[in-house]
Amino acid sequence: MGSTADFVQFIVDQCSGAGEITAKKNPMLESNKHVPSFLDEVIPPNLVCSQELRAFFQQHLGSDFHFKVEFQKWLKENAGKTYGDAVEAYKALQGNRK
Repeated sequence: MGSTADFVQFIVDQCSGAGEITAKKNPMLESNKHVPSFLDEVIPPNLVCSQELRAFFQQHLGSDFHFKVEFQKWLKENAGKTYGDAVEAYKALQGNRK
């Protein structure tokens, strides 16, 4: 800030909206929050397992789908493969659990 005049101007700007402060978003979370539209899309590196991504998998695997640790690990280790591959891997992991 510096001087009292700078501080007063800061307060005036804040009250008038001229110095509007916006919340910063975490660019890592925003850039990795990818939601596919099709099964042939490629899984990006550092994928974030979001609610939107869970909804995508529920469309293809049923409403009982949940992110399990082993599937999240598979997604992380298989960036570059497709979401179709991920669907098949999830089914295989589920088959191994039974």
